[in-house]
Amino acid sequence: MRLLIIQEAGRHAENFAFRESLGLARGLRQAAASATVWGLGYKGYNPNDLTRLANEHDAIVLLENYDTSRWVPRLNEIAKPLIFWSIDAH
Repeated sequence: MRLLIIQEAGRHAENFAFRESLGLARGLRQAAASATVWGLGYKGYNPNDLTRLANEHDAIVLLENYDTSRWVPRLNEIAKPLIFWSIDAH
């Protein structure tokens, strides 16, 4: 199983390692699944990569995003299973 996890990298450097997306990706990797974290603020983020990334993964997890800068991609045209997870871990 290959999952694409979409979440903004966050705005507070001291909390970066605790982003929900990174925690989920670590857990999936320990369970022998593949996970890619992608979103505004992550190294190499490019909004034009979404179609390619979606095609390389089996499903997409859209994690809690505050879209104040309108970066969250429209996923209605992506033909992949989509999980929307809205959780406030802190």
